[in-house]
Amino acid sequence: MSKLETPMVRAWWEGTGGRICEEYPLVETHRGSQQRRRVDALVDDSMASVWLDDWREFGDPEGAALVMVQAKASALAMPLLGQAVFSPQLAIKHLGVASARSALLCTASDLDLAPIAVEHGVEVVVQPEFGHARPWNLRPDRATLRWWTEQMDGEVVFDFRLTDRRAGAAGQVAHAVVLPDRPWQVTEPTASMLAPSDGSLDGERVIIATSPGGEGFGMYALGQAMCSRRLIELHHRPANVRTVVVVSRDDDAIGDLAREAGIEMVIAPETRRDVHQPVSGAGADGADRQPSQMPLQ
Repeated sequence: MSKLETPMVRAWWEGTGGRICEEYPLVETHRGSQQRRRVDALVDDSMASVWLDDWREFGDPEGAALVMVQAKASALAMPLLGQAVFSPQLAIKHLGVASARSALLCTASDLDLAPIAVEHGVEVVVQPEFGHARPWNLRPDRATLRWWTEQMDGEVVFDFRLTDRRAGAAGQVAHAVVLPDRPWQVTEPTASMLAPSDGSLDGERVIIATSPGGEGFGMYALGQAMCSRRLIELHHRPANVRTVVVVSRDDDAIGDLAREAGIEMVIAPETRRDVHQPVSGAGADGADRQPSQMPLQ
């Protein structure tokens, strides 16, 4: 968490109270299989108010009812919502807490994403005094996306426009969408963003693809995938929707969350990197695993 976010957390905490620390680890690193994951702030609001400078002073959270706080000096965005939705699940699985709820601190809400936050029990706290209203977006690893889409049949649309930009909404974009029942066609990204060739997904089989770049395979990527799927369900009438995350390395903890959320994973083999230039820093910490791939059809 950056210096921009600490004042946001402190301002929120001064109005709620409780025992709080920043950067509490939810999952520890296991070399080659799992990256450490932290929550921006962990709060036990049943205890006396105290701000702890060291997370080790918080005590054992097992069996407690806690608040998970995520903060970003930007507008509500799909990756941030992923952090807020999935961090409580990590806390329950790996810390043994009795229950966990999320507070997501941001500088502006979004008309398209706020209903999804409500569906998942995430409290969105808007703090406009801490920054601009532009969203922070997850940049796609286009080389990896292209490797995956080259194996697919149907129409491929990069930077698929999920919702329009308008007052109170930034306009949401999926990294890529595949429509397997259509003739093969690739629609390249443009500055104006794109929709399918006839503008409708009604009755279609739809595959949504997310491929994170430098942020790697984490809760940001799951948020991008989860929200993309939900927005297509809300704004179109597809026959069915598959959601795929294409990454260079697996992560045990995040992979478990993905499977439970109905998000498929495709691991790009090492040979792909000899053909395309990947975004530097992609993937989780640790040694590479053997390439594996889920069925594409």
